[in-house]
Amino acid sequence: MPILITSAEQVTQEWLEAVLHARGDLPNGKIASFIKKASKPFGATTVQIEVDYGQLSDPELPTRFLLKIDGPDSPAGNREVAFYTRFNSALSRSHTARCFDAVYDDTQRAYHVLLEDLTETHYTIEREAPPTQAESEAMIDTLATLHAAWWGKLGDDVRLIDNDLLTEQSGAYFSQFVDFMGERLTAQRRKIYERIFQNLPNLLKKRLDSAATLVHDDAHPWNFLHPRDLEKRHAVIVDWQQWGRSVGAYDVAIISACFGIQTIGAVRNKRWCAVITLACLITAYTAMLLKRAGTTIACMS
Repeated sequence: MPILITSAEQVTQEWLEAVLHARGDLPNGKIASFIKKASKPFGATTVQIEVDYGQLSDPELPTRFLLKIDGPDSPAGNREVAFYTRFNSALSRSHTARCFDAVYDDTQRAYHVLLEDLTETHYTIEREAPPTQAESEAMIDTLATLHAAWWGKLGDDVRLIDNDLLTEQSGAYFSQFVDFMGERLTAQRRKIYERIFQNLPNLLKKRLDSAATLVHDDAHPWNFLHPRDLEKRHAVIVDWQQWGRSVGAYDVAIISACFGIQTIGAVRNKRWCAVITLACLITAYTAMLLKRAGTTIACMS
């Protein structure tokens, strides 16, 4: 029976060996050396693990792992464990981190996921800093690849992210948005948003009938790991706590929302200071869908 890890003290060499043996990744060997380092950057506890397999080294087996421990009473519930349980074996290894163990306990509302640590080959961009043009293109390429792979293949058992927007409740969201924006929302922009919300339910229903796919639902730039060598590797998307089913452009809009409304300030470390508009990202996204999946899917997006 899988063991739920709730603290860094439980993370031992014997535990990791048992996990790898159960998967068939370490059939006849043992871990020669084991080092761990725990931290708590954003609520969840993370444990970085570095190992050596001695003479029985397998080039396909990572020497670095990252264990994420969340709970009790995790707001994510079982979402991330459910994602890796369902999709891990079918996901592109180039665009998502490999998962080696995922356990959830409903009583405690706690879970852990054991992932390959990609620190040596990837990096995260500075928090709140705009991505460079190359980083933006890498994120869009990853989304297009994942979306194309699952286009039209998910059933009704997968949570529909936009469900509330298909009903009259969408009007309540608009009212909340207007209250939040206050005087920052001009009369001209308010009219535009009113038209959008009036037509959104019908338009969304048509799109979901033909263009639904697997979406991340929190695809902001800091949930991507960016490759240190763009010629050899791709951007990897992590933290699958909110995944579900929607139109692919949903994820693209989240990236745009981070930087597309206001003009970005001074360039830092030669970062891209142009405004990242939704139209620009959608154009790049559509081009990459054409490359990944063909004309029909790209046009439906």
